[in-house]
Amino acid sequence: MTKISNLDASHFQCEAVTVLLGYKNSPEGELHPIMQQRARKAQETAQKFETPIVCTGGWGATFNQHVFPHALHVQKWLQANGVKSEQFLPYAASRNTCEDGKLCADIIRLFKIKTVYLVTSDFHIQRGYLWLRHFSPQVTLIPTPSETEAPGEEMQKLLVHEQQAKARFYQDFPGTPSLDALYNWSEL
Repeated sequence: MTKISNLDASHFQCEAVTVLLGYKNSPEGELHPIMQQRARKAQETAQKFETPIVCTGGWGATFNQHVFPHALHVQKWLQANGVKSEQFLPYAASRNTCEDGKLCADIIRLFKIKTVYLVTSDFHIQRGYLWLRHFSPQVTLIPTPSETEAPGEEMQKLLVHEQQAKARFYQDFPGTPSLDALYNWSEL
């Protein structure tokens, strides 16, 4: 993770941020199409609400084995598509969705963020929401999912994985309100 403890946060005057959860890239650092879909949505969201962007993703056997963290590949892609380097807050070099929430919470506290536009894929938005809310219950969290274009078999595997991961979350944190009690998902 980027060291943020000594960072002078005073030059960032923002109450809101767009948090972009990572997905995967090739061994050469090229973003997977699903990650590109997320990145486009984050760019659109950050532009619409005039927010800085926090990218997530470090290293992991299933999503990034390149020498640079996944979040830097995402930042590079966004810059190549028109986002200015000054628009990025420090990244969170996370290994999974739980760490996304935990490391982003540090950034949220440091920059005194009050509103988070959470960008991830439509199939992943509820789990990302659970973890970010778990570690940053004080912020207004606005789910902003990207629409996933993936072959049916790949999409089915992703949906099964998400159901299992959400079930594990609720086993580990049984006092957490249901997803339907936390947000009106039909608004998306």
